[in-house]
Amino acid sequence: MPLNSINTNAQSLIALQSLNTTNEQLSTTQKRVSTGLRVSDARDDGGAFAVAQSVRSDMAGVVAVNEQLGGVKGILETTFAALSVVSDTMKQLRATLTRLADGAISVEQRNTYEEQYKLLAAQVSSFVDDAFYNGRTLLSTSALSGGGDITAIRNETGGLFTIQAVDGAGIKLDPDAFPPKPSTAAFETAIKDELAVGFEVADPVAWAAKTAAQKATDINTAFAALTPAQKQTKFDDNKVRSELAIEFDVANAAAWAAKTPTQRAADRDAAIKDQLGVELEAADPVAWAAKSAAQKTTDINTAFAALTTDAQKQTKFDAYTTRTKTTATNTAFTALTPAQKEARIDARVLAERIAEAKSMIQTDGEFNSKQTEISKALNRFGAAMAFVENQIGYNSKKVDSMTSGMGALVDADLARESSTLEALKVRQQLGVQTLGLANQGPQVLLGLFR
Repeated sequence: MPLNSINTNAQSLIALQSLNTTNEQLSTTQKRVSTGLRVSDARDDGGAFAVAQSVRSDMAGVVAVNEQLGGVKGILETTFAALSVVSDTMKQLRATLTRLADGAISVEQRNTYEEQYKLLAAQVSSFVDDAFYNGRTLLSTSALSGGGDITAIRNETGGLFTIQAVDGAGIKLDPDAFPPKPSTAAFETAIKDELAVGFEVADPVAWAAKTAAQKATDINTAFAALTPAQKQTKFDDNKVRSELAIEFDVANAAAWAAKTPTQRAADRDAAIKDQLGVELEAADPVAWAAKSAAQKTTDINTAFAALTTDAQKQTKFDAYTTRTKTTATNTAFTALTPAQKEARIDARVLAERIAEAKSMIQTDGEFNSKQTEISKALNRFGAAMAFVENQIGYNSKKVDSMTSGMGALVDADLARESSTLEALKVRQQLGVQTLGLANQGPQVLLGLFR
């Protein structure tokens, strides 16, 4: 039975509890509508909020990875652009080298093409050297200059991949390839050979009497005293002398081929005996000079008879050939006028220029070697570019999938929340009215005291 009391209003308490519940529900619904989230903090749903925060962390990592991959893509695009231009320039270089390998072009045309080659080769070098993006390059293996392999992150868990750099020097051509220049060692060796010939011609007996160490000392001393211009002259003289030696070999081989086997055998024996005579004279010049012609012949024949093997005879014959070639070469060299020497030098240089161009464009030549390295680099970085682009695309899709999954977990259904909000507003108004009516209940008891 209800108690008529002014101290306890049960109806008011029930109405107040109902209104408080409605206000709490209304507050929750308004929070969902205003944030768009069903779970905006741990108070809404601790488990779901923890999962959502973990997913958000992963998403932030993936987004950061894509930003870093964008930098790697920039390096690759810069490298790829440089190599593409280099590859196009190599086509022009191939055409230029093909023209330089033609011995029929004029000197003026050759000079023009060599200048064109120099400019194009310098462009290739500049393209390679300028392939930097944000201070990094893949066309250098030197870490000190911004080169070296690039190891980049590819996912939010720290997975890595490496792009190997290439040595840019391996795809560059020497702009100063024409006219061909000898190496420092070859240059010095040619000069010292020429100095040795000079010493021998000046005093054959004294030179022959010196030891190898003494000869080396004399040559090095003379070499050190030469000016750069004198060294170049000696180097050119050696070229001429080498040319004359080649001509001697060709003429000697032709003359030898024209002889019958009997003539060759007789000439070979005569050459060996001549060499033996020279060696006997060198062993004791004074005693040899004092002998009669008959005694000299006897000694030579005795020495010849002592050569029991064909190898011994061949050694003496080779020594004779070398000696006569040296003598003939020196004689021919001495007979040349300065103009003739200059003409021979020019011809030799021209032949070397043509040979250098031909050598470069051969299958195993320097040009094809560089072209192969460029193709390999384009293939390597093209594949790396495709990988990075695919990884960026995959990461973007992954972020979309994670966003969708997290949305299903924490997003609010605004259509439903909207209808709930309207219903709660009505309930709130009704609760307020009900509470007002309940609060008026005790006033009815005042009628009992009138």
